[in-house]
Amino acid sequence: MAWVGRELAPPRLWFVTVRVSELAAVALVVGAALELWTAFQASAQIPSPDGSPGAPAPLMRRIVSLAFYSGVFRAPLNLVLAALLVGFAVGVLVSAKPVWNARVLRWEVLAAWGLVSLSVLGLVVVNVVAMFGDNPFATSDPSVVSADLGPSLVQQGLTALAWPVAAGLVLAAVGLWWLRVAPEADPVLAPAPDFRAQRPAPASPAEDEGIALDGVEQIDPVDQPSRGQLRPGDGATASGYDDYFRRF
Repeated sequence: MAWVGRELAPPRLWFVTVRVSELAAVALVVGAALELWTAFQASAQIPSPDGSPGAPAPLMRRIVSLAFYSGVFRAPLNLVLAALLVGFAVGVLVSAKPVWNARVLRWEVLAAWGLVSLSVLGLVVVNVVAMFGDNPFATSDPSVVSADLGPSLVQQGLTALAWPVAAGLVLAAVGLWWLRVAPEADPVLAPAPDFRAQRPAPASPAEDEGIALDGVEQIDPVDQPSRGQLRPGDGATASGYDDYFRRF
């Protein structure tokens, strides 16, 4: 079918590729946000030794638990993948030309870039704030013997910042490449045929050999006389066919 070929034209194919990349990046950001929110809600109470509901946890303790002890591993990776998808979409707009509806896609990619950037910035802020908190597993009970069980919060925070910092660097490069995307005009994929150009010009009766003029008297064209050739009083007119009408 003819419309299938038009839908799969390279400009439209690049348009679909960029749009799918944008949606995939947004889906990854939504997944990361849901995971972080679930981990934050899970640390709302301090568990008691007997298993009963404990007291509400302070905000700083919830942030530290969210950043280091809630098992949030997919959220940073999701943001890195989202940044790469936005970079792929920008690369298509820069290199693959022409792209159908590139003016709209240019701003859609910028919106997706901004969403991923805000998510990465939020994750960086959470990790930096958590480094200045208190260890939720530390206790002031003298009967509890504690020892150095692992790295400090600062060391854990620096380790956790690797993923969001990597995503931020990728987004910085993507933003620079986005500035190179020019708002080009949409390409004309399949112009409508000009039927007027294909229609043959009507032929004159003298040139049309397919029409027979049998039984029809043809009148030769007569030049119209000028005003100086008319004789006053003879009833002549300026039509040039007076002799023809006198025969009747």
